[in-house]
Amino acid sequence: MLFNSFEFICLLLITFFLYYLPAIQKWQVFILIAAGIVFYGFFNPYLLLLLFASASISYAFTYLVIHNKGNKKKLFATIGVAINLGVLLFFKYSGFFAELFLSSDNDMRNFLVSIPLPIGISFYTFHGISLLVDAYRNDESQRWVPTFNYRNSILYTLFFPQLVAGPILRAKYFIPQIVSKQFNRINWVFCFRHLLIGYFLKMVIADNLKEQTAYFSEDYLITSMSSITSIILLIGYACQIFADFAGYSYIARGLAGLFGYTIILNFNYPYIAKSFATFWRRWNIALSQFMHQYLYIPLGGNKKGLWFTYRNIFITMALAGFWHGAALGYLIWGIYHALFLMLERPFRAIKLTIAGGMIKRLAVFFIVVFGWVFFVFPEPERLFLFFQAVQFNWQLPLHYAPIYFTCLYSLPILAFHIYGWWKENGKQPSPVFKQVVFAIMLFMIIVNSGSAGSFIYFQF
Repeated sequence: MLFNSFEFICLLLITFFLYYLPAIQKWQVFILIAAGIVFYGFFNPYLLLLLFASASISYAFTYLVIHNKGNKKKLFATIGVAINLGVLLFFKYSGFFAELFLSSDNDMRNFLVSIPLPIGISFYTFHGISLLVDAYRNDESQRWVPTFNYRNSILYTLFFPQLVAGPILRAKYFIPQIVSKQFNRINWVFCFRHLLIGYFLKMVIADNLKEQTAYFSEDYLITSMSSITSIILLIGYACQIFADFAGYSYIARGLAGLFGYTIILNFNYPYIAKSFATFWRRWNIALSQFMHQYLYIPLGGNKKGLWFTYRNIFITMALAGFWHGAALGYLIWGIYHALFLMLERPFRAIKLTIAGGMIKRLAVFFIVVFGWVFFVFPEPERLFLFFQAVQFNWQLPLHYAPIYFTCLYSLPILAFHIYGWWKENGKQPSPVFKQVVFAIMLFMIIVNSGSAGSFIYFQF
């Protein structure tokens, strides 16, 4: 179910009305769980069986972790994490490895390749891992652990604002929020602004840009485009994937706020980062923090010397890339970012002038943009086709329509990041200016939304 569909609006209104109805206020958690069931099972109810099985297994082993000590505690945590990873590996990667290692006439290969990818599986299995690891660590910030129950565990998994595309929620931050909510405590300004920004980014920017970057979907179009057109469309894709995923995250924050929950800010003007480390503190912040806390730090982080640090960066980023999908391009994308993170590390302490800082921001931006080519073309054959076209098509005439519309719909993303840079330097536009901008965004949603499409991160 899409956030911008009529069915979702109906579900949201019904859920919101029942949620704050005084007579049934004690059932708020179950109302959200029911909404999550409808939201997730709308197109394929059978997938709910896998989701509930995954959530129930995570709960069972979390319960065992909480109620045991020493080696048993560690054993149950390890088994629970292994099961979650096993579920993810089977449904997301078994077909990929079957194609690599089994012959085309092998029945097992054909079966594994035919297994569909359950929507949102990457997110709810990571939630299961967070639940287990946070319960195992059980530090002073996690006072929820002794009172943990199955109801809270299911809501943590089925919380519909972020169920299928994140952001990933840490158990230690979400579960303590599961308390009775009051209608008069809603921050309406916060919710409205996040929903408006999110729907604008998705419906006006991402959905219109996808009509232009669709040129990448056909081989004959890739080979017939001029090099300049291809490069501009790649920049457009960088704006599209930001608008699409950040739009989802803004909508998720706004929706969560309506029900009294706080979700992490997942994007913080990433395209003005002046280092790759900063980029990853601004882009998909929830995933970055998850990989840092549950992989990079357990590997040893930066505590064992330079070469071990480089090893840990490489492993973390390679797996972060491969998490996005069972294709070689995603793995290369992760390694690509790992290499730049390692290359810049010895020079992080060097202070730059204002001009030098701006040049570095531009350099990071264009290197990041180039990296998105591995997302657009995760299969090596089409990736080489694109590189070949860019190399040899400089003399071909420009495709003016896609260039014009790509530049037009990318401009708000540029303005958005300029505003972010402006704000970080201690400047704020007037309240009147903000209201005018919000009014323009609302008007554009009404009159200039693109054709509705699923969010890019649904495929991950």
